[in-house]
Amino acid sequence: MKLLKQFAIITGVYAASEIILMFVPVKFPANVLGMILMFILLCLKVVKLEQVGDVAAFLTSNMGFFFVPAAASVARDLGIVADTFWPILVICVVGTALVFGATAYTAYFIQRLQRKGNN
Repeated sequence: MKLLKQFAIITGVYAASEIILMFVPVKFPANVLGMILMFILLCLKVVKLEQVGDVAAFLTSNMGFFFVPAAASVARDLGIVADTFWPILVICVVGTALVFGATAYTAYFIQRLQRKGNN
C-alpha cells in the first residue's frame, strides 16, 4: 500500500504538470515540468522524501528498462535514421564531449572554490 501511495504521488505531480501545460501557450515537456514541480514540493516540504523515496529509487535504478520502447522505435525506423546517420553521430560525439568538458570544468572550479574556502 505504501508503494502504491508513493507511485500515486509521483503520478499526480506528473498529471498536474500535464494539466498546467494545457493552459499555457508555450510548448514545454510535461515530464520536465513535473520534475520541477516535484523539486519545488520537496523543497517546500509539501511532499517529504519518505513519501516518494522508495518508488523514486526503484524507477531510477530501472531507468534503462524505460528506454526499450525508444530503442525499438529506432530499430523499426532504421531506414529513416540511416539517411541521417552521420549528422546524428557527429551531434552525439560533439555533444558528449561538450558535456564531459563542462562537467570536468565545473568539478575543477568547485574544488578550487572549496580549497579557497578551507584556507
